[in-house]
Amino acid sequence: MTPFTYWFSWAIGAYIAEAWLKNKPLPFVNTPINLWSLLLVGSLLCKFTSLYGVPASAGLSFMFAALLTAVCISKLLRGDRPHISLSKRLVDQLRFLGIISYTLYLVHEPLMATVLDDFLVVCPDATLLPRLLVSCSTLALLIPFGMIWYRLIEKNSISFGKRVLAIPRLAQAG
Repeated sequence: MTPFTYWFSWAIGAYIAEAWLKNKPLPFVNTPINLWSLLLVGSLLCKFTSLYGVPASAGLSFMFAALLTAVCISKLLRGDRPHISLSKRLVDQLRFLGIISYTLYLVHEPLMATVLDDFLVVCPDATLLPRLLVSCSTLALLIPFGMIWYRLIEKNSISFGKRVLAIPRLAQAG
């Protein structure tokens, strides 16, 4: 995937956030969820490659997933929420995942890539299903690893940043 693919998803998120903060109409709010869901599933089922042998459908699937997510977030911000009740324990666990989400974002790709690469060294002829199972099983490592990373690195970095921001600025000469 290209940097454009990632930029596209970040830009959509920023566009929605800006509209929300400025009380402007939310983008994608009137777009049917089914449209992006079907396009995402269709792109996941397609197996076409670019001229360089890279799966072109991967970037397309990522963009459709970003658009589907954008539609869902816009609808949730508008108030279209499913009516479900969640236990306090589940809400606390989801809140904690939200707190460590940036850490999970930072560590998920290198951790999953390392585990999958190591698996492919051991099983170079593995088909798609075993690869998918290994990738999904990495999630079992991701949460504990993310918790440790958050406690050892991110919390200390946040604390350090607050101390740096609290330092009085020296008066500029002049």
